[in-house]
Amino acid sequence: ILSDSVANYKYIEIFHMNTAKQYCASQKIYNANNRGVDMQIMVTAGTNNIYFQTCRADIVDNKITPISYGNNRWQMSNGTLTIDDTTNSVYIYRVVGYK
Repeated sequence: ILSDSVANYKYIEIFHMNTAKQYCASQKIYNANNRGVDMQIMVTAGTNNIYFQTCRADIVDNKITPISYGNNRWQMSNGTLTIDDTTNSVYIYRVVGYK
């Protein structure tokens, strides 16, 4: 829950990171109220795996609510794509509003 409605801002910036707190990213969303956002982080693990971690969230007033998750692993040695699980691997740690 945010301290103010996103409708009061020209755009917001959502800062997010992966579960291990190793990789961070941010996204700017203009006219954010009543919109959805897709947050992604791509992480390499060793020399053979790439993890693509995703979270889809809805933004309404002063709430950002996650609605779906993905944690996919691509094995570069054989090109296999595996859905490891559907638990959340992307976490929001800061939201900044710009007027």
